[in-house]
Amino acid sequence: MAGALGILNALFLALFLVETNSQPKATHTFTFTKGVRNIRSAIADNETRRIYLTNFLYLFGFTMFTSFYSIFLVHRFGFSEAQVGTSFALVGVCVVFTQLVILRALAKRYSEQSMLRYTIVLVGASIGLSAFMPSAPLFLAFIPLVAIPHALSLATIPALVSRSVSADKQGAALGINASLIALASGLAPIVMGVGSGLLGVHMPFVTAALFILSAWCALFFPMSYLRSKEHEVYE
Repeated sequence: MAGALGILNALFLALFLVETNSQPKATHTFTFTKGVRNIRSAIADNETRRIYLTNFLYLFGFTMFTSFYSIFLVHRFGFSEAQVGTSFALVGVCVVFTQLVILRALAKRYSEQSMLRYTIVLVGASIGLSAFMPSAPLFLAFIPLVAIPHALSLATIPALVSRSVSADKQGAALGINASLIALASGLAPIVMGVGSGLLGVHMPFVTAALFILSAWCALFFPMSYLRSKEHEVYE
């Protein structure tokens, strides 16, 4: 199913995706080092570095959680394959409902930063607490508390990246963001594969929560600090 959907996605991109930049300035050829250059650009870009860092930390932490989610269910609660699949289906239902209904309602009333101020914290706290639930029903009760704010964050962070740059740089910014997503998705299972083997199956959940909460700090703490300094100067 994943392979079939991937092929369909590639066909849709090739046939129906329209260039959104009305005034493209240059044509660039594909290179195998483009992802590395994108990551270097993210580090060097003072304008959006904080948002890139937020996205990397958030997805690094969340990938830790998803990579060991099914392992945790089998190890901690003895879930069967069907039960693990059902729990993933519950996650999918929450994500689809959120992005079709909840996100559309919230986006009309709140900015990206206003939503992320609460959704990132809720995701991190829910993941951290869920690892210590004494029973499967209590653990499953945390799924909406993780999936719904995650769906909001997953859609809102790229939108914040896009809004943070000028129109002629949006494609490049989203490309850099995609490279950071790939890096986070690749590194997280490697790091936590070793960590969970040494420290136990709860470790990915706790570490994931810490990285996600650090993403919140990367996005909001510097801003709050600067505002306090400006207030002190004004006083």
